[in-house]
Amino acid sequence: MLPSQELIDYVWAHRDEDVRTLALRSKNAPQGFALSEALSAIQARQKLALKHPRWAEAKAVFIPQPVVVEQSSSPETSAYKLRFIEPHWQILDLSGGMGADSYALAQKAEGVTYLDASPERAELAAHNFLALGQSNITCYSGKAEERGMALAEVLQPQLIYLDPDRRPGATARVFLIEECAPDITTLIPKLQAVAPRSQYLIKLSPMADLTYLRERLPYTFDIYVVSLKREAKELLLHLHPSATGCITAVELQAHHTLSYSTRPTTQQTTPISPEIGAFVHDLYPAFSKVGYDTFALPFEVWQPAAHTHLYFSRTELTDFPGRTFTILEHNLGEKRWLKKVTQKPLHLITKNLPTSTDQLRRQLRITEGGDCFLIAYADSLGKRHFLLAT
Repeated sequence: MLPSQELIDYVWAHRDEDVRTLALRSKNAPQGFALSEALSAIQARQKLALKHPRWAEAKAVFIPQPVVVEQSSSPETSAYKLRFIEPHWQILDLSGGMGADSYALAQKAEGVTYLDASPERAELAAHNFLALGQSNITCYSGKAEERGMALAEVLQPQLIYLDPDRRPGATARVFLIEECAPDITTLIPKLQAVAPRSQYLIKLSPMADLTYLRERLPYTFDIYVVSLKREAKELLLHLHPSATGCITAVELQAHHTLSYSTRPTTQQTTPISPEIGAFVHDLYPAFSKVGYDTFALPFEVWQPAAHTHLYFSRTELTDFPGRTFTILEHNLGEKRWLKKVTQKPLHLITKNLPTSTDQLRRQLRITEGGDCFLIAYADSLGKRHFLLAT
Protein backbone atom coordinates (compact mmCIF):
# COMPACT_ATOMS: atom_id res chain seq x y z
CA MET A 1 0.00 0.00 0.00
CA LEU A 2 1.35 3.40 -0.96
CA PRO A 3 1.82 6.11 1.69
CA SER A 4 -0.89 8.72 2.06
CA GLN A 5 -0.22 12.28 0.98
CA GLU A 6 -0.55 13.31 4.64
CA LEU A 7 2.24 10.92 5.61
CA ILE A 8 4.48 12.12 2.76
CA ASP A 9 3.85 15.74 3.77
CA TYR A 10 4.63 15.01 7.43
CA VAL A 11 7.88 13.18 6.64
CA TRP A 12 8.98 15.97 4.30
CA ALA A 13 8.16 18.71 6.81
CA HIS A 14 10.14 16.99 9.59
CA ARG A 15 12.90 15.43 7.47
CA ASP A 16 15.70 17.28 9.29
CA GLU A 17 14.38 16.88 12.83
CA ASP A 18 15.53 14.52 15.55
CA VAL A 19 13.12 11.58 15.72
CA ARG A 20 13.50 11.27 19.49
CA THR A 21 12.30 14.85 19.92
CA LEU A 22 9.40 14.19 17.58
CA ALA A 23 8.47 11.08 19.54
CA LEU A 24 8.20 13.16 22.73
CA ARG A 25 5.71 15.39 20.94
CA SER A 26 3.56 12.39 20.03
CA LYS A 27 0.44 13.92 21.58
CA ASN A 28 0.46 16.54 18.85
CA ALA A 29 1.00 14.05 16.03
CA PRO A 30 -1.41 14.38 13.11
CA GLN A 31 -4.14 11.82 12.56
CA GLY A 32 -4.32 9.34 9.70
CA PHE A 33 -1.12 7.35 10.21
CA ALA A 34 0.93 5.81 13.01
CA LEU A 35 3.64 8.05 14.44
CA SER A 36 6.03 5.08 14.51
CA GLU A 37 5.57 4.70 10.75
CA ALA A 38 6.38 8.37 10.21
CA LEU A 39 9.43 8.31 12.49
CA SER A 40 10.82 5.26 10.69
CA ALA A 41 10.34 7.00 7.33
CA ILE A 42 12.03 10.17 8.63
CA GLN A 43 15.05 8.12 9.75
CA ALA A 44 15.10 6.46 6.34
CA ARG A 45 14.98 9.83 4.56
CA GLN A 46 17.86 11.13 6.67
CA LYS A 47 19.94 8.14 5.63
CA LEU A 48 18.74 8.64 2.07
CA ALA A 49 20.02 12.23 2.09
CA LEU A 50 23.50 10.97 2.95
CA LYS A 51 23.61 7.99 0.60
CA HIS A 52 21.28 8.98 -2.26
CA PRO A 53 20.97 12.80 -2.21
CA ARG A 54 19.29 12.84 -5.63
CA TRP A 55 16.47 10.66 -4.28
CA ALA A 56 16.16 12.73 -1.11
CA GLU A 57 15.57 15.90 -3.13
CA ALA A 58 12.25 14.54 -4.41
CA LYS A 59 9.51 15.15 -1.85
CA ALA A 60 7.28 12.30 -3.03
CA VAL A 61 10.01 9.65 -2.71
CA PHE A 62 9.08 7.44 0.24
CA ILE A 63 11.28 4.86 1.96
CA PRO A 64 9.55 3.16 4.90
CA GLN A 65 12.56 1.88 6.87
CA PRO A 66 16.25 2.87 7.28
CA VAL A 67 17.40 -0.70 6.58
CA VAL A 68 16.09 -0.38 3.01
CA VAL A 69 18.56 2.44 2.38
CA GLU A 70 21.37 0.61 4.18
CA GLN A 71 20.96 -2.46 1.98
CA SER A 72 20.83 -0.51 -1.29
CA SER A 73 23.74 -0.09 -3.68
CA SER A 74 25.49 3.26 -3.40
CA PRO A 75 25.25 5.72 -6.32
CA GLU A 76 28.94 5.12 -7.02
CA THR A 77 28.70 1.33 -7.26
CA SER A 78 25.43 1.57 -9.20
CA ALA A 79 27.00 3.98 -11.68
CA TYR A 80 29.95 1.62 -12.15
CA LYS A 81 27.54 -0.98 -13.55
CA LEU A 82 26.75 1.28 -16.52
CA ARG A 83 29.97 0.13 -18.19
CA PHE A 84 28.36 -3.26 -18.79
CA ILE A 85 25.44 -1.99 -20.90
CA GLU A 86 24.75 -0.09 -24.14
CA PRO A 87 22.24 2.76 -24.70
CA HIS A 88 19.84 0.72 -26.85
CA TRP A 89 19.64 -2.22 -24.45
CA GLN A 90 16.69 -3.58 -22.51
CA ILE A 91 17.60 -4.60 -18.95
CA LEU A 92 15.76 -7.09 -16.74
CA ASP A 93 16.43 -6.57 -13.02
CA LEU A 94 15.25 -9.67 -11.17
CA SER A 95 16.26 -8.40 -7.72
CA GLY A 96 14.38 -5.08 -7.51
CA GLY A 97 14.57 -4.00 -3.86
CA MET A 98 14.67 -0.24 -3.31
CA GLY A 99 15.54 0.12 -6.98
CA ALA A 100 18.88 1.94 -6.79
CA ASP A 101 20.46 -0.27 -9.45
CA SER A 102 17.40 -0.20 -11.72
CA TYR A 103 17.36 3.59 -11.46
CA ALA A 104 21.07 3.85 -12.32
CA LEU A 105 20.83 1.43 -15.25
CA ALA A 106 17.83 3.35 -16.59
CA GLN A 107 20.02 6.44 -17.00
CA LYS A 108 21.75 4.72 -19.92
CA ALA A 109 19.55 1.83 -21.08
CA GLU A 110 16.56 2.21 -23.38
CA GLY A 111 14.38 0.53 -20.79
CA VAL A 112 14.55 -1.37 -17.51
CA THR A 113 12.10 -3.97 -16.24
CA TYR A 114 12.09 -4.22 -12.45
CA LEU A 115 10.92 -7.34 -10.61
CA ASP A 116 10.60 -7.91 -6.87
CA ALA A 117 9.02 -10.79 -5.00
CA SER A 118 7.05 -8.36 -2.82
CA PRO A 119 4.03 -6.62 -4.41
CA GLU A 120 4.35 -3.82 -1.84
CA ARG A 121 8.01 -3.16 -2.71
CA ALA A 122 7.28 -3.23 -6.44
CA GLU A 123 4.38 -0.78 -6.04
CA LEU A 124 6.50 1.56 -3.93
CA ALA A 125 9.42 1.34 -6.38
CA ALA A 126 7.12 2.34 -9.25
CA HIS A 127 5.89 5.28 -7.16
CA ASN A 128 9.46 6.39 -6.39
CA PHE A 129 10.67 6.08 -9.98
CA LEU A 130 7.84 8.36 -11.11
CA ALA A 131 8.68 10.79 -8.30
CA LEU A 132 12.24 10.85 -9.65
CA GLY A 133 10.99 11.51 -13.17
CA GLN A 134 12.26 8.17 -14.47
CA SER A 135 9.68 6.95 -16.99
CA ASN A 136 11.59 4.11 -18.69
CA ILE A 137 11.28 1.63 -15.81
CA THR A 138 8.39 -0.85 -15.67
CA CYS A 139 7.74 -2.58 -12.35
CA TYR A 140 6.33 -6.05 -11.69
CA SER A 141 6.08 -8.32 -8.67
CA GLY A 142 6.67 -12.04 -8.54
CA LYS A 143 9.36 -14.64 -8.02
CA ALA A 144 12.41 -14.61 -10.26
CA GLU A 145 11.99 -18.35 -10.84
CA GLU A 146 8.45 -17.86 -12.15
CA ARG A 147 7.53 -14.39 -13.37
CA GLY A 148 11.17 -13.59 -14.02
CA MET A 149 11.34 -16.52 -16.42
CA ALA A 150 8.23 -15.32 -18.23
CA LEU A 151 9.56 -11.77 -18.52
CA ALA A 152 12.90 -12.98 -19.83
CA GLU A 153 11.18 -15.06 -22.51
CA VAL A 154 8.97 -12.18 -23.66
CA LEU A 155 11.50 -9.33 -23.42
CA GLN A 156 14.65 -11.13 -24.59
CA PRO A 157 16.71 -8.53 -22.67
CA GLN A 158 20.31 -7.84 -23.58
CA LEU A 159 21.26 -8.07 -19.90
CA ILE A 160 19.70 -9.75 -16.87
CA TYR A 161 20.74 -8.34 -13.50
CA LEU A 162 20.66 -10.49 -10.36
CA ASP A 163 21.40 -9.61 -6.74
CA PRO A 164 20.64 -12.80 -4.77
CA ASP A 165 19.34 -12.14 -1.28
CA ARG A 166 20.60 -14.04 1.74
CA ARG A 167 17.90 -16.18 3.25
CA PRO A 168 17.11 -15.85 6.99
CA GLY A 169 19.51 -17.99 9.00
CA ALA A 170 22.30 -17.83 6.42
CA THR A 171 25.83 -18.31 7.73
CA ALA A 172 27.13 -14.97 8.96
CA ARG A 173 30.81 -15.28 8.06
CA VAL A 174 30.68 -17.48 4.97
CA PHE A 175 28.94 -16.63 1.71
CA LEU A 176 27.21 -19.60 0.10
CA ILE A 177 25.13 -19.36 -3.08
CA GLU A 178 22.90 -22.12 -1.73
CA GLU A 179 21.85 -19.81 1.12
CA CYS A 180 20.64 -17.10 -1.26
CA ALA A 181 17.39 -16.54 -3.14
CA PRO A 182 17.12 -16.95 -6.01
CA ASP A 183 19.60 -19.81 -6.33
CA ILE A 184 21.54 -18.73 -9.41
CA THR A 185 23.02 -22.20 -9.90
CA THR A 186 19.58 -23.47 -10.95
CA LEU A 187 18.04 -20.23 -12.25
CA ILE A 188 20.67 -19.23 -14.82
CA PRO A 189 20.41 -22.46 -16.89
CA LYS A 190 16.62 -22.01 -17.03
CA LEU A 191 16.96 -18.37 -18.07
CA GLN A 192 19.49 -19.31 -20.74
CA ALA A 193 16.98 -21.75 -22.19
CA VAL A 194 14.33 -19.05 -22.71
CA ALA A 195 16.63 -16.05 -23.38
CA PRO A 196 19.76 -17.55 -24.97
CA ARG A 197 21.33 -14.25 -26.04
CA SER A 198 21.10 -12.45 -22.71
CA GLN A 199 24.18 -11.45 -20.77
CA TYR A 200 24.21 -11.63 -16.97
CA LEU A 201 25.50 -9.27 -14.33
CA ILE A 202 25.38 -10.86 -10.88
CA LYS A 203 26.06 -8.92 -7.70
CA LEU A 204 27.36 -10.95 -4.76
CA SER A 205 28.76 -10.26 -1.32
CA PRO A 206 32.45 -9.26 -1.28
CA MET A 207 32.81 -12.07 1.29
CA ALA A 208 32.33 -14.65 -1.48
CA ASP A 209 35.36 -16.84 -2.12
CA LEU A 210 36.48 -16.67 -5.76
CA THR A 211 37.65 -20.28 -5.90
CA TYR A 212 34.31 -21.45 -4.49
CA LEU A 213 32.40 -19.43 -7.11
CA ARG A 214 34.36 -21.01 -9.96
CA GLU A 215 33.60 -24.46 -8.58
CA ARG A 216 29.88 -23.82 -8.11
CA LEU A 217 29.23 -21.90 -11.34
CA PRO A 218 30.21 -23.86 -14.47
CA TYR A 219 30.59 -20.77 -16.65
CA THR A 220 33.38 -18.55 -17.85
CA PHE A 221 32.72 -15.14 -16.34
CA ASP A 222 34.70 -12.00 -15.66
CA ILE A 223 34.95 -10.95 -12.02
CA TYR A 224 34.94 -7.40 -10.69
CA VAL A 225 35.74 -6.70 -7.04
CA VAL A 226 34.51 -3.19 -6.30
CA SER A 227 35.57 -1.16 -3.27
CA LEU A 228 34.56 2.35 -2.30
CA LYS A 229 36.49 4.57 0.09
CA ARG A 230 38.78 1.67 1.01
CA GLU A 231 35.89 -0.70 1.81
CA ALA A 232 35.04 -3.72 -0.35
CA LYS A 233 31.40 -3.29 -1.38
CA GLU A 234 30.46 -5.67 -4.17
CA LEU A 235 31.63 -8.63 -6.17
CA LEU A 236 30.25 -8.59 -9.71
CA LEU A 237 30.18 -11.56 -12.09
CA HIS A 238 29.75 -10.66 -15.76
CA LEU A 239 28.67 -13.64 -17.84
CA HIS A 240 28.91 -12.84 -21.56
CA PRO A 241 30.14 -14.50 -24.79
CA SER A 242 33.56 -12.82 -24.71
CA ALA A 243 34.30 -13.54 -21.04
CA THR A 244 37.84 -14.77 -20.38
CA GLY A 245 37.83 -15.25 -16.61
CA CYS A 246 39.63 -11.96 -16.07
CA ILE A 247 39.61 -10.43 -12.60
CA THR A 248 39.38 -6.66 -12.20
CA ALA A 249 39.91 -4.93 -8.88
CA VAL A 250 38.39 -1.48 -8.60
CA GLU A 251 38.79 1.28 -6.01
CA LEU A 252 36.19 3.83 -7.05
CA GLN A 253 37.37 6.69 -4.88
CA ALA A 254 40.94 6.59 -6.13
CA HIS A 255 40.06 5.55 -9.70
CA HIS A 256 42.64 2.76 -9.55
CA THR A 257 41.82 -0.30 -11.65
CA LEU A 258 43.95 -3.42 -11.84
CA SER A 259 43.11 -6.16 -14.33
CA TYR A 260 44.88 -9.46 -14.90
CA SER A 261 44.12 -12.99 -16.01
CA THR A 262 43.34 -15.64 -13.44
CA ARG A 263 45.75 -17.91 -15.31
CA PRO A 264 48.83 -15.78 -16.06
CA THR A 265 51.60 -17.45 -17.97
CA THR A 266 54.17 -16.40 -15.41
CA GLN A 267 53.26 -16.48 -11.77
CA GLN A 268 55.50 -15.24 -9.00
CA THR A 269 55.09 -14.15 -5.44
CA THR A 270 56.01 -10.83 -3.91
CA PRO A 271 59.46 -11.00 -2.26
CA ILE A 272 59.47 -11.51 1.51
CA SER A 273 62.04 -9.51 3.45
CA PRO A 274 62.49 -8.20 7.02
CA GLU A 275 63.87 -4.93 5.63
CA ILE A 276 61.99 -1.78 6.62
CA GLY A 277 61.69 0.56 3.65
CA ALA A 278 61.25 4.31 3.59
CA PHE A 279 57.60 3.90 2.57
CA VAL A 280 54.89 1.38 3.38
CA HIS A 281 51.77 0.77 1.28
CA ASP A 282 48.37 -0.59 2.29
CA LEU A 283 46.42 -2.15 -0.59
CA TYR A 284 42.85 -1.13 -1.24
CA PRO A 285 40.52 -3.98 -0.14
CA ALA A 286 39.50 -4.93 -3.68
CA PHE A 287 43.11 -5.54 -4.66
CA SER A 288 43.76 -7.68 -1.59
CA LYS A 289 40.61 -9.66 -2.36
CA VAL A 290 41.74 -10.71 -5.83
CA GLY A 291 45.11 -11.96 -4.61
CA TYR A 292 47.16 -9.09 -5.97
CA ASP A 293 50.20 -10.15 -3.96
CA THR A 294 50.43 -13.57 -5.63
CA PHE A 295 51.20 -12.17 -9.07
CA ALA A 296 54.11 -10.23 -10.53
CA LEU A 297 53.81 -6.66 -9.31
CA PRO A 298 54.80 -3.74 -11.53
CA PHE A 299 56.46 -2.16 -8.49
CA GLU A 300 59.68 -2.82 -6.59
CA VAL A 301 58.06 -3.80 -3.30
CA TRP A 302 58.35 -6.53 -0.70
CA GLN A 303 56.24 -7.91 2.14
CA PRO A 304 57.28 -8.61 5.73
CA ALA A 305 55.38 -11.94 5.59
CA ALA A 306 53.28 -13.87 3.10
CA HIS A 307 50.00 -13.13 4.88
CA THR A 308 50.87 -9.62 6.03
CA HIS A 309 49.36 -7.40 3.36
CA LEU A 310 51.74 -4.48 3.68
CA TYR A 311 54.23 -3.55 0.98
CA PHE A 312 57.50 -1.74 1.62
CA SER A 313 59.43 0.30 -0.92
CA ARG A 314 62.57 2.42 -0.93
CA THR A 315 60.98 5.13 -3.07
CA GLU A 316 57.52 6.66 -3.14
CA LEU A 317 55.12 4.92 -5.56
CA THR A 318 52.55 7.41 -6.79
CA ASP A 319 50.53 4.86 -8.80
CA PHE A 320 50.31 2.14 -6.14
CA PRO A 321 46.69 0.96 -5.73
CA GLY A 322 46.42 1.76 -2.06
CA ARG A 323 47.38 4.18 0.66
CA THR A 324 51.03 5.23 0.88
CA PHE A 325 52.67 6.15 4.18
CA THR A 326 56.04 7.71 4.94
CA ILE A 327 57.72 5.79 7.77
CA LEU A 328 58.94 7.98 10.62
CA GLU A 329 59.94 5.33 13.18
CA HIS A 330 60.12 1.55 13.54
CA ASN A 331 59.97 -0.31 16.84
CA LEU A 332 59.44 -3.86 18.10
CA GLY A 333 56.94 -2.76 20.71
CA GLU A 334 59.03 -1.50 23.62
CA LYS A 335 56.73 -0.29 26.40
CA ARG A 336 58.50 3.06 26.78
CA TRP A 337 58.30 3.74 23.04
CA LEU A 338 54.64 2.74 22.81
CA LYS A 339 53.76 4.91 25.79
CA LYS A 340 55.51 7.88 24.16
CA VAL A 341 53.91 7.59 20.71
CA THR A 342 50.41 6.89 22.05
CA GLN A 343 50.29 10.06 24.14
CA LYS A 344 48.87 11.87 21.11
CA PRO A 345 45.85 10.80 19.01
CA LEU A 346 46.68 8.24 16.31
CA HIS A 347 45.01 6.17 13.63
CA LEU A 348 45.70 2.47 14.18
CA ILE A 349 46.15 -0.12 11.41
CA THR A 350 46.78 -3.81 12.16
CA LYS A 351 47.87 -6.56 9.78
CA ASN A 352 48.11 -10.30 10.44
CA LEU A 353 47.90 -10.03 14.24
CA PRO A 354 45.93 -12.31 16.60
CA THR A 355 44.31 -9.26 18.19
CA SER A 356 41.84 -7.06 16.35
CA THR A 357 42.37 -3.37 15.72
CA ASP A 358 39.80 -2.47 18.38
CA GLN A 359 41.37 -4.80 20.94
CA LEU A 360 44.85 -3.39 20.36
CA ARG A 361 43.52 0.16 20.48
CA ARG A 362 42.06 -0.55 23.92
CA GLN A 363 45.23 -2.29 25.12
CA LEU A 364 47.42 0.64 24.11
CA ARG A 365 44.82 3.22 25.19
CA ILE A 366 45.00 4.96 21.84
CA THR A 367 42.80 7.96 21.15
CA GLU A 368 41.67 7.87 17.52
CA GLY A 369 42.56 10.95 15.49
CA GLY A 370 45.45 13.17 14.52
CA ASP A 371 47.69 13.09 11.46
CA CYS A 372 49.89 10.09 12.33
CA PHE A 373 49.31 6.36 11.90
CA LEU A 374 50.52 3.52 14.09
CA ILE A 375 50.83 0.42 11.92
CA ALA A 376 51.17 -2.89 13.76
CA TYR A 377 51.99 -6.12 11.91
CA ALA A 378 53.60 -9.55 12.22
CA ASP A 379 56.70 -10.62 10.30
CA SER A 380 57.36 -14.11 8.88
CA LEU A 381 58.44 -15.35 12.34
CA GLY A 382 55.32 -14.00 14.00
CA LYS A 383 57.20 -11.20 15.72
CA ARG A 384 55.23 -8.00 16.25
CA HIS A 385 56.43 -4.73 14.68
CA PHE A 386 55.21 -1.15 14.96
CA LEU A 387 55.59 1.68 12.47
CA LEU A 388 54.91 5.33 13.18
CA ALA A 389 54.00 6.88 9.85
CA THR A 390 52.27 9.77 8.13
